[in-house]
Amino acid sequence: AAAGHEGATGAGGALLELAIGAAVGAAIGVTGGALLRIARRRNWAAEDFTGIAVLALAVVAYTGAVSLEGNGFVAAFCGGVAFGALAAA
Repeated sequence: AAAGHEGATGAGGALLELAIGAAVGAAIGVTGGALLRIARRRNWAAEDFTGIAVLALAVVAYTGAVSLEGNGFVAAFCGGVAFGALAAA
């Protein structure tokens, strides 16, 4: 759990959940996008694998954020945006 977050309620608690979700999602998305880009360059992963990777990334981002008491939906969304930006580049 996030330190000092257990009793947070109201707007402050909601903003903290959103911030945790966005940070976790972006970190996982950037990492996943970079790893998939490396794997495709070295022919370790087929292009068909990308869809499964995106689904797995969303699940990992969601569960990671929820385990830290963040917003899982925001994490999955931010993770997908970050992943798409890096994987397509």
